[in-house]
Amino acid sequence: MATRHPAHHYCDVYDSLQQVKNLHGVWGDAELNRFYLGRLRLDTLLAEKTIIKDAELLNGIFFLSATERPNATEPPLLNELPLDKIEIRTRARTLEESLLALFVRPGEPSLRGIFFSSASFGAGK
Repeated sequence: MATRHPAHHYCDVYDSLQQVKNLHGVWGDAELNRFYLGRLRLDTLLAEKTIIKDAELLNGIFFLSATERPNATEPPLLNELPLDKIEIRTRARTLEESLLALFVRPGEPSLRGIFFSSASFGAGK
């Protein structure tokens, strides 16, 4: 009898605050990237779709660094993943609108005060 994979998988391991905690308390950049890339590979193998919330994507240290190219000859880390098996859940109609919702209060003339977890704690010093 074949093992049935779950249709959707969500895990709070990708939470942006958890990523910061792991970076500052456990690993450096390379170890953090290796862990999350491996975890995403595993999750995409075990489920039909792996769910990533918009805040995890927009504010997570791993996701921000995994889209960068270390040099012009190497592709971003996320290119190594089966992207068709990752589903981004947004609080708005589009990812762009979700990013805007992080900053703008509905019906308010001022921006929302927000601290990005992906910002370095020492960056403002």
